[in-house]
Amino acid sequence: MKLVANLPYCVATPVISNLIATDLPWTKMVVTVQYEMAERMAAAPGGDQYSGLADWLQATQPLGETRITAFFKAFAPALDALHAAGLLQLRMAGTQRFYRLNPDRLARYRAYVADLDKPREEPADVINDTTWIDPLPLSPEDKKIVAEYTVSGRLTRFPSKEKRWLAILRWLATRFEPGRRYSEREVNVVLTDVHPDYASLRRDLVEFGFMRRERGGGDYWLTPENEAPAH
Repeated sequence: MKLVANLPYCVATPVISNLIATDLPWTKMVVTVQYEMAERMAAAPGGDQYSGLADWLQATQPLGETRITAFFKAFAPALDALHAAGLLQLRMAGTQRFYRLNPDRLARYRAYVADLDKPREEPADVINDTTWIDPLPLSPEDKKIVAEYTVSGRLTRFPSKEKRWLAILRWLATRFEPGRRYSEREVNVVLTDVHPDYASLRRDLVEFGFMRRERGGGDYWLTPENEAPAH
């Protein structure tokens, strides 16, 4: 007998432990469980996660016949990479992690991929004025990135790498006055001068900590310098 299942947190321990304790002729379990549950089940003696659960489950396994395998170690790097890329949003509740797709970033990637399939048109002669970049209060590296993704002050495409996207957000933040409160409409007007997708720009300015937003959809303002994000 084999068990293949996706076990909710509340039943994972009783289902697995009771099956092990029975005389049923089971040969293999392949289950997905909560990240923290898998850590505790597969923890080595002496580790921070080692507990009575790990001790009992591992001690009851006849050597050479069955074993417990923690698959979470394979999935964790992928989840971290997707979260870092902005495709997943993470919510913490105690020690529990809840991931969900970020629809705005996913739509952006879809648009980017769709654009790759379009036939390339012969570029028109465009005079790209970059003199406006020099006085910006940005690092030389950020200025170089801004120059790469803009033409005469307009954002031409969204970077796919977070490091470059943060440089663009730092530039966008300079378009707002410190200490001034903006309505959502005023924020949209400022960002529309840069790119038509003002909603994504506004949302990421808040999500990455460059701007604050009043609860209930009220005013926006630049994050004070002493509370600014470390990135």
